[in-house]
Amino acid sequence: VDVPADEAKPFVLGRVGLRLMKLCEESEVFAAFVRSPDEPEVVPEAEEKVDYVVGSLVEAKYGNKDRWFEAKILEVRDDALRVKWTYDDDVPESEVKRSEIRKKPRPPKE
Repeated sequence: VDVPADEAKPFVLGRVGLRLMKLCEESEVFAAFVRSPDEPEVVPEAEEKVDYVVGSLVEAKYGNKDRWFEAKILEVRDDALRVKWTYDDDVPESEVKRSEIRKKPRPPKE
């Protein structure tokens, strides 16, 4: 689930996300989140080395999944970053290759 706004995260991800699932089941509806078509996806160039900062939020691929999840940078190394996943407190810290990390897209301007 790629949640478009930080405010929605508690209702969608982690244990708290059960509220949304329960509401959907009770209402017999399906919840979906989509990226605005005018919001460009931010992907660093393959050769470009991005300067990441400890404490910053990024998006990274978790495990062998093909989806992006929000993570907080704990340590920056030459070829990888150590991150803490923000979607669930029970998920342990991970080391992620730079090629599987990208800057978070900027929120759309209103």
